[in-house]
Amino acid sequence: MVKYNNELSKPVFQEFFTRLRIQIKPSALNTQTQNKGVERLGGVIKDKIRLMRVGTKLLALLWPEISRAIVYLYNKTPRFDYNWKTPYDRFHTFMAHRDSVILDDRKPN
Repeated sequence: MVKYNNELSKPVFQEFFTRLRIQIKPSALNTQTQNKGVERLGGVIKDKIRLMRVGTKLLALLWPEISRAIVYLYNKTPRFDYNWKTPYDRFHTFMAHRDSVILDDRKPN
């Protein structure tokens, strides 16, 4: 199932999705994007990138490296919502349980 914006409801796109056997579901009309958590996370990351660049007075052309560093640090930072586990830890623990590997806590290197 794929959600898409309403501008993709043209017959050309409908035929394309049907040909590829993709089930489509249009997003609700006159609402903001329904990916609230993801959009908020993107805003947090962008704010951190801007603040790091301005705070350290780095050149604007270094934004790709700054963004990589910010995302890396974000993924290695424990969260209250995750019972003070990191996204890295949660992901690798989930994968271990999925693959039937006994592993309670996966710490990053």
